[in-house]
Amino acid sequence: VTVLAGWLYFLSRWTIDGFSITALTTVWWYVSILTGGFLGTFMFVNVWGVIWPNQRQLIWATEQLAKGTPLPPDMVKWGRRALIASRMNLALSFPMLFFMVSASHLALI
Repeated sequence: VTVLAGWLYFLSRWTIDGFSITALTTVWWYVSILTGGFLGTFMFVNVWGVIWPNQRQLIWATEQLAKGTPLPPDMVKWGRRALIASRMNLALSFPMLFFMVSASHLALI
């Protein structure tokens, strides 16, 4: 919902300003919000496309272990992928927050 609401807000403001393509690269609000929005959208895709599927596989393997089935050899790979993707999201959260906040609090142009 947050990603969708953010893009709808951006598009509504861009509509009010008249769909100016040059504004996307020259007006600080657009540059900042777009940068933060792309980072946030990448983080969203990272969670639902990488982290969560790998976490589901880990949960499934753990449930199978509780039933007596041996752990699959790919379990380490699933955990590693989820860990790296989670760390990537943590690292991207600070620049995303900076750009989102700076859109209204740090008018450069």
